[in-house]
Parts: sequence; C-alpha cells; structure tokens
Amino acid sequence: MATSFFASGGLTDLGGPAGVNQVGINRNGSTHDAIAYQSTLLVARLEGPVVYPPDAGPLNDLHAGATAQAFAPPSVGHDASENIHIDRVPALPSSVPGVAVQLAFDYQGTGDDHRMFQWSMRPRTRWPVWQAGGLVEFWVRAGAIEIDGRVAHANCFVIIEPDAQVSMRSEFGALAIGWAQGRPLPVQTEGLADAFGYRD
Repeated sequence: MATSFFASGGLTDLGGPAGVNQVGINRNGSTHDAIAYQSTLLVARLEGPVVYPPDAGPLNDLHAGATAQAFAPPSVGHDASENIHIDRVPALPSSVPGVAVQLAFDYQGTGDDHRMFQWSMRPRTRWPVWQAGGLVEFWVRAGAIEIDGRVAHANCFVIIEPDAQVSMRSEFGALAIGWAQGRPLPVQTEGLADAFGYRD
C-alpha cells in the first residue's frame, strides 16, 4: 500500500494525471510507469516494498529500500492509482468539538483497519486526552497544532507511538493530513474514533 498527498507538482501514468491537493492511492500490486513533468513534492506513507524491473537503470531514493526484480505486466483493466480531491470530500463533524474529518481512504479490502484522513480544526479547538490504539502520523498542512505542549507548525510531521496518551489543541486553527493504524482508546471520554475516520 502507498498513499500520497500531492503538496506540489503532479504525476501522470496510464490512468491520467494527478496533481496538487489530490490524494493518490496505490494498492498492493499496483504497477505503473509514472512521470513528473514538474518538480513534485509528495507527503506519503509507504506500507510495503517497491520493486523496479532490473532494466530500469540505477535505483534512486524515490522509494526507500526499493529493489530490482523481474515481474509480469499487470492484467488488462488494471487501475494503478485511485486519485481523489481530498478538499471535495464531505467534511463530517466529529466527537471533538471544532474538528471535522474528511476520509481519504478506509483501507477496505486490504485486511488492515487503518485510515487516511484530513483534519480541519477550528480556532480554539481543544481535544480531550486520548490514547493511541496504534501508530498515528500526521502532517500539518496549514496552521499549527500543539501536542503535549510542543507546537507543530505547517509542514511539520508528527508521529504518535501506540499506547501514547496525547493532549492536543489548536489556538488559531489547522489543517492536517493523517494516518491511523488503530482506533483511539478513551482516556477522558468515549467515542473519539470518528475523529480518525472510524464510523462503523
């Protein structure tokens, strides 16, 4: 699995172009030959190895840990990428006052109970203390979020380890792209799972 947010630029593959402010989803086994016609910056999460054909030339740092290995072409009708405009996804209110969630990917069909989402936090948002039920990672797209007294500004990454208890707030509001590898565990209050895209 690979999920990416296009912060700038874009990529084009056999399915067409994907660009700024879109989320690209590549499921296990996705095969494509993509090209960037301009400088491109991705905020991405790679959850498995990437393989290049042996004749592709020297491997670069685009995919950390990539290897060279022969593989068959994809089947007819194979869709290498699913691309969505995250800002057009309906923003649903959550159990945290002031926090709306746009679900980018629910990992359905992958066997993982993970989520990729976008948070929109209104000014003066205060989160109740919560405990991470799995690894949580997010990138602050705009604004700033205070996590346990430390401020993450725009273009900062935040990693919250499983079982960590966290206090968060945003004085002036924020926008963030996030990934959760498990539902949050209640500390001060029940029912925060919807703030991470879990609504079942």
